[in-house]
Amino acid sequence: MDDLNISINPELLDEKGVAINEQFKIIDDAINEIESAQSLLASWHSVNKDKYETKVKDVLPKMKEMADTINSYGNVARVTGRAIINTEKIISDSIDASA
Repeated sequence: MDDLNISINPELLDEKGVAINEQFKIIDDAINEIESAQSLLASWHSVNKDKYETKVKDVLPKMKEMADTINSYGNVARVTGRAIINTEKIISDSIDASA
């Protein structure tokens, strides 16, 4: 049982979750800008237009999925950090109540 030494800093975990969610927002905004720019090219006439549009249509869903995954990791970190803090508070309140 000596090898089971788990140490978690819930405040730091929450901070990392916030930072991850902030990065998601930056990525999500960039994806939205790409989509907006793509719609501006509706009148573009070029032999390369179809290639470009196909490439963007193939990549954007993958980028959105990646961004959503990043956001979910941030959310898990924040929820876990808060759950640990709440659990520690319940334990502390229970100890105080029995004293």
